[in-house]
Amino acid sequence: NLFWGYSYNSWFDGLEEIDIPETVTTIGEYAFNNCKNLTTVTGMKNVTKIGDNAFYNCSNLVNINLPENLAEIGSYAFRGCSQLKSISIPDTLKRLGTDIFSGCTGLATVEIPDDFINIPSDTFMNCSSLKEIKLPASLKTINSNAFNGSGLTEIIIPDGVTSIGSNAFQNCTSLAS
Repeated sequence: NLFWGYSYNSWFDGLEEIDIPETVTTIGEYAFNNCKNLTTVTGMKNVTKIGDNAFYNCSNLVNINLPENLAEIGSYAFRGCSQLKSISIPDTLKRLGTDIFSGCTGLATVEIPDDFINIPSDTFMNCSSLKEIKLPASLKTINSNAFNGSGLTEIIIPDGVTSIGSNAFQNCTSLAS
């Protein structure tokens, strides 16, 4: 676990780009939390886990490619990354925490794997630029506040969904169908 930080990493204030080396397998909790000038994260080829709050409030983060072998993303990992435009969740993901992309107001494109079964609580809460999302047929659960305050204009809920949590689509003022 090479990168472990604290709730505020003042020594990273000027950090704008980082290339995560191949030797890193885990990005720890709070590793780049509040790195407000960070715009781009590259590398991460062998990262299998991104810890809780790892990129929390990196408000200028625009580019990050999640590695193909990523197995876990912790809670709040990208919360408040308001400039993040798109994200592709890899097929290898086994554990997804809560509130991961909450407050990513610039997030417009999300790709979810075909075998995904659960959207955790608050995952896309207040993602106001997220107008559409294709939910996989394998999906079983949409947890509370999952899309609360998002910019969705329409949503097609797959037939296999058995549970929709409280306030899952609350405040989706553009949702028409």
